[in-house]
Amino acid sequence: MQVNTTLANCGNVTAVVWSQGNHHVRIWVNDSFGNMNFTTVNFTIDTIAPTITDALNITDLTTILTEINSTWQFNATDPNLQNCFYNTSDVPAIRIETCNSTITETNWTTSGNKMIYYYANDSAGNEFYKNNSLVVRLYSYLQGTNKTQVTEGEEAYFNLTLNMFAVPLTTATFWYNNTAYSPTGIQVGSNQTNFSLMLTIPDDTGNTTGKNASWFWEYKISDLSISANTSLQNQTIYSLRMDNCSSYTTMILNLSLRDEETDTTMSSALNTTIEVDIILTSGVFNV
Repeated sequence: MQVNTTLANCGNVTAVVWSQGNHHVRIWVNDSFGNMNFTTVNFTIDTIAPTITDALNITDLTTILTEINSTWQFNATDPNLQNCFYNTSDVPAIRIETCNSTITETNWTTSGNKMIYYYANDSAGNEFYKNNSLVVRLYSYLQGTNKTQVTEGEEAYFNLTLNMFAVPLTTATFWYNNTAYSPTGIQVGSNQTNFSLMLTIPDDTGNTTGKNASWFWEYKISDLSISANTSLQNQTIYSLRMDNCSSYTTMILNLSLRDEETDTTMSSALNTTIEVDIILTSGVFNV
């Protein structure tokens, strides 16, 4: 819009109400002899900060990895938009981004409650910001047993410890040689859940040279829709077998037969046979 205004005394221009935006003012002067000259003044009025939309895709994150990235975006608009930038509760340093683009490098290396602050400014120095919160859970597990080698009928202890910030409801199942067992012990802490089981090694699962049995834990974090297995482990199972030393060469019992009437050792040539009953209890061999 073009408006001409005559100033009576060539004083300050104070009566004009300037709107937001760019302005071009041309000023003329003349004298009584008809001489004229002019100059042009350009200026911008901008007192309005950029508009920022709520960020997209800032969600809670859960991973068994040691770090994870947020991938998110916010949009900013302004006639004189200049910069878009952000920082986080973990990294206060400002990071400048291309406005209205997807941000992929927001990195988290610790668990906890997090904040993302995002900003936009314009060439006049007006600035506006918003923030979003999220929860990051970097979880890990430890599993173990007190025995890597066992004998059939022996007891072995197995445990699983799940480490997670503000751990939600979690269940676990122990798998041993493709058979499922429920844990006999569960301890829940603020950032940790421990599952344990004392298992009696089943009969007919080992042999005299040692047979591998596979085991692992299956855990479910229901609130986060996570279901996963721990890494597969092996336990070597042995079984106790006895014979007359024809197949097994480790001697554990030596019997000499005596004739009670003559109190003399009987000859093996007589082909005499006896019955020996052996009772095995709690890992102690009684004869």
